[in-house]
Amino acid sequence: MKHIKQALEKYLKKKAIGKYKTPEKNEEEEIFKNWVNIAGEDLAMKAEPYKFSSGKLFLAVGSSVVLGELVYSKKDIREKVNMFAGREIVKEIVLRIKQ
Repeated sequence: MKHIKQALEKYLKKKAIGKYKTPEKNEEEEIFKNWVNIAGEDLAMKAEPYKFSSGKLFLAVGSSVVLGELVYSKKDIREKVNMFAGREIVKEIVLRIKQ
């Protein structure tokens, strides 16, 4: 029974579930949950966060046209997210076209 408990705890830590959530995981959830408020309606309609890892916020966009448009807004997006978080958690914005 002890082995099952250890295996379960290891899995929960790896997936950052429950009491094993990391601060980064909590911030990720808050960013995703509040994306419209952070980004504004116009940007939220064009780009959607799908991953946050090692200071990089990954945004999915609908087309190459939107990607090209948002390349010039990456700094502003990063600043908005960091202002929401109250500290510099996002160091880079990565844009990807939705598959």
